[in-house]
Amino acid sequence: MPPGTGEIYGLYLEPDRIGIGLGATLLLHALADLRARSFGEVAVWAFEENERALRLYDRNGFRRDGARRIWEQAGASATEIRLRLSP
Repeated sequence: MPPGTGEIYGLYLEPDRIGIGLGATLLLHALADLRARSFGEVAVWAFEENERALRLYDRNGFRRDGARRIWEQAGASATEIRLRLSP
């Protein structure tokens, strides 16, 4: 990623907290914090199968850039895709 790019490492909610706007509130707070720290572009990785998360990022201006990676932990694996928000 280019210098000056911020990254949201993870944004996870308890299952019973999904769908009430908390994810959007946390995302907007993180974006405001990154902008206050002079980060222009912002990147986030999301699991390809997590359509809810992908819709959240899409609604907030993030676009898929084609980058993919495999997440592995304790014998499980999943594909992540990168989304970016440009100033």
